[in-house]
Amino acid sequence: MNVGEVVGKINNSAAPSSGNLHYIYYHTTSNNPVFGYMGAYSYVDAVSRDNIVKEQNALSSVSDYKSKQWYVLGGDWDFDSIWYFTSSTGIINLQCCYGDFSINIGTNLNSKAVVEIKDDELKTKYRYGKFAQIKFGFVEIDDGEEVIDMQKYYTLASVTKDGREENPFALNDGQYSFQDQNYLKFETLSTGEFVLTIENINLSHWGVFDIAVTAKKFDVAVSSKLFDKNGEVVEGEIPANVSQQGGGTNNDKFTIKMSYDDNATIKSSIKSAANPYTFDGWYLEGETEDTLISNSANLPIVFGHGVYNDNMSIYAKYKDDGCMVTFIMDEGVKEIRCGSGNQYPTIKDSNTSIAFPKTASSMRIEIFIKSGYKFNSAEFIKSLDTYKSSDTTSPFCTLVESTEDGTYFQFSLDMTTLTGDFAEKFNIDVKTTKEKVAGNAVTWYIVGGVSGVAVIAGIVVLIIILKRRSGGFGGGSSKSSFNKKNFKDMYY
Repeated sequence: MNVGEVVGKINNSAAPSSGNLHYIYYHTTSNNPVFGYMGAYSYVDAVSRDNIVKEQNALSSVSDYKSKQWYVLGGDWDFDSIWYFTSSTGIINLQCCYGDFSINIGTNLNSKAVVEIKDDELKTKYRYGKFAQIKFGFVEIDDGEEVIDMQKYYTLASVTKDGREENPFALNDGQYSFQDQNYLKFETLSTGEFVLTIENINLSHWGVFDIAVTAKKFDVAVSSKLFDKNGEVVEGEIPANVSQQGGGTNNDKFTIKMSYDDNATIKSSIKSAANPYTFDGWYLEGETEDTLISNSANLPIVFGHGVYNDNMSIYAKYKDDGCMVTFIMDEGVKEIRCGSGNQYPTIKDSNTSIAFPKTASSMRIEIFIKSGYKFNSAEFIKSLDTYKSSDTTSPFCTLVESTEDGTYFQFSLDMTTLTGDFAEKFNIDVKTTKEKVAGNAVTWYIVGGVSGVAVIAGIVVLIIILKRRSGGFGGGSSKSSFNKKNFKDMYY
């Protein structure tokens, strides 16, 4: 049955239908093979099937055929939405007679495990001009403590077909929409799910679609705050540095950009050990009240989990809760070091005051004694015990270690045992005594010195004079005179 040689023919004797009208042949005569031959006229001359197949096998895409003779002479052949070319047979076909179009979902749809197909109605075969719908949405993840909706942390970024961005779209007033809606439409359902509709399926519309997502960025502001004894913020006073671990120098405050599952560790350290401030934990700022997050100076954050789930401000809280301690020391003390953590200021002058935190249960005091002086650690502890409360089970001052030569002593102070006015301020008096040098040590000290020679010479002269007067050396009082010769011998 020839149904017009220009269009083609049905390849069997059955009545025409969309199921079997799917080949469009070029007409061939023994003299002049042409495409769409009609009597003495032809739309394309001097083209053979073999040449078309040969050209097709040498080229990679149908767009390359637009430079070939049969295409140019034939006029505007739309291979995107009307015609298609079968490489295995070299036959040109009408897309409207093709029933094997397919729409596939690429792997990028679920590459971050945050988007999933909700209702898969995709078919392996679509007829020309039909439409396909993809219903999908963000997943909800149960981390054992809460159910997390990934839509809070990700946005749809783009729709790509066969690896190429097909039609950019944007989120406007909570709705995604394509710039060009000729064949792609996007709908946001009240359930928060999405429907992507691919209309008028043809060769330019079918393929593999990927739906890409982008992680949202949230601001985590970090700072330090000081509170007075009444619990009010001391404006303008930032007692500590805050920093991101591995993030460089310390700062008074900074902001981290974080996405879902991002990790960060922030820490706080007092600017000076001399400040009477104590760390009281990390707090999350709230509209009505702040919430304690952690009591540790180092704060690990895994964003998207727990309280770390939105733009937020957190701060290291410090309290003005110090006890002023004044050190009084005599000339036998070389220096004193005191503090906690990693900061131990050195004290070398008497009447120097340092602020100790009242909450410190193990304030370290290191006392260095000069050579030639003695320090009584037991008396020192006894003198400090007068400051503490009446609870005898909790000592205020404890000797931790000391050296055998008595030049170094380390003590631990439990500031929590202080009571009354002593919790605000008290003195530490470090007293020493000079060492007593016993017995022969004095003699040898004198003999070994330059002045000792003069002393010995004087003693010898004195002995001679005394002996002479008492008759010694042959010149006793019982004799009236000395024999010069004898005296000389006796003297020596």
